[in-house]
Amino acid sequence: MDTYATLGWAVACSSVAVWGNATTDGKLIHGHNTDWDAGKALCEAGVTILAIPEKGYPYLLSSWRGIIGNLNGMNAAGITVAQMSQLSKDGYAISGNPVFWISTEVLQYSASIQDAIEIVSGSKRTYGSNLLVTDGKVNDAVVIETSKHRLAVRDPEYVGIPPNPEVETYPDTIWSSFNLYQTPQLAKTQPIVQLLARLIEYGFPKLPFIGDVRGRYNGWTKLLEENYGNIDMECMGRMQKADYPVYDEWSTVTRMVMCPEDLTLRIDNQWFTDPDSERALVEYNLKEILLRMPNCRINGIDAKAFFE
Repeated sequence: MDTYATLGWAVACSSVAVWGNATTDGKLIHGHNTDWDAGKALCEAGVTILAIPEKGYPYLLSSWRGIIGNLNGMNAAGITVAQMSQLSKDGYAISGNPVFWISTEVLQYSASIQDAIEIVSGSKRTYGSNLLVTDGKVNDAVVIETSKHRLAVRDPEYVGIPPNPEVETYPDTIWSSFNLYQTPQLAKTQPIVQLLARLIEYGFPKLPFIGDVRGRYNGWTKLLEENYGNIDMECMGRMQKADYPVYDEWSTVTRMVMCPEDLTLRIDNQWFTDPDSERALVEYNLKEILLRMPNCRINGIDAKAFFE
């Protein structure tokens, strides 16, 4: 699976985190679409996994039968993560830690955004990724931009190369990431992708190996402007559907909405099998699940004491 995800031009993932004045109650809402040219193959194998490790924090994530780890999820400490693949000339490696494992390690061991940054920074990466990490306890988010050898962190104070809706439009309330780097030190490792994205924006025909990244950025910007101040989990789910498909033949294999303050996660991993369906996302509350489990312990602490 990591080999497939390494083909950064064959994906069109998007992730958006909103909070403060952007949401109905100020709580952070994090949405992520995993868009791969995978058709029914993955959608028919979709599963939601609850992991309760002996060390670290329990977490929920979306995956597929036979796959270890995944690219999005939420843990009991109120940390969420979502991954967007990046095509970069900064090398690919056969050996190293697959991004599936890295993102899952973030969920297992992070109680803060800084924990997540340190985990990703210390990993032996195989290819480029953007990781949008949020903390529902403090309503904050960063994008960790990585290639095989480089890493940069975008936070709400960062002013990068366009597109940059966080600073230009809604500082400190909206944070987004797509399949393009924004920090200059990473952006220069994908010159062809950056150029093609710009050409597509100006009307150049779409190519089968790169998504309309700026088109998705513009679509999300419009949706966020139209719904600013009224965004909740339901609204985020509607916006995710409104933004797609990028290509008719592509598929959203996972659609996830998370509210880490409430430890609520909603997921639809059967999108492609019926993209026009009004089927609601399936909701899970991680706190309620863990409190119902007898003798559940989190990092050696009784679950009830952990959540007090």
